[in-house]
Amino acid sequence: MAIRKGTATKYKRTRVLSPTDTAYLAGLIDGEGTISLTRKYRDGNRQPCVSISSTARYILEHVLCTVGAGKITNKRTYSKRHSPAGVYAIANRQALDLLKQVFPFLRSYKSERARLVLEHYLRLTPRNGRYSSEQLKEREFFVKQFLELRPIWRPDFPVGTAALHPSNELPVSEWRLSTHSRHSTVGERVATGEHPQSPIAATASAESFSKSCREKRIDA
Repeated sequence: MAIRKGTATKYKRTRVLSPTDTAYLAGLIDGEGTISLTRKYRDGNRQPCVSISSTARYILEHVLCTVGAGKITNKRTYSKRHSPAGVYAIANRQALDLLKQVFPFLRSYKSERARLVLEHYLRLTPRNGRYSSEQLKEREFFVKQFLELRPIWRPDFPVGTAALHPSNELPVSEWRLSTHSRHSTVGERVATGEHPQSPIAATASAESFSKSCREKRIDA
């Protein structure tokens, strides 16, 4: 069906997930998935994409059935020793629909990536594809901040916590693209314990949890 001039293109929305499915998918994304900004074409603008890789195709089919959108593709194997694997992927506005639902359950650095995309992607992506010079600058800054959010291995972090790369800027909730404000870096906040994912804050949280468990055992 042709779309009349001046009307917005309709897209298939994701299903409304149950709390159990939402938490399950968030776990898959945190553990086996990616939240990225990909290009559909070489010279095209980056768009959000959520993907999950697995050697168990039935898991990917379950995700596809649960979400109600996206697609599954086979990964290329380069050795007979490698197990066949596939990738579930969902992109653009459908990816935003999914991220809105799973965001509260994400626990890794992907939570910050999701927050960044949800807060700024639509604002910096005009439907007509016409960008002002200011929008282009803000979009470049947005992409740069997103790509710099990545995990880092820190042996001194307590089990069950994640670290943001110290070169990252402020958490998304504390910076605004319009002003490009800089008060401190995530690295500084991690070092001082102000960031919730810092070893100091994480240790305090772990100690509090352990104390709570001990008190429950005593009461019992």
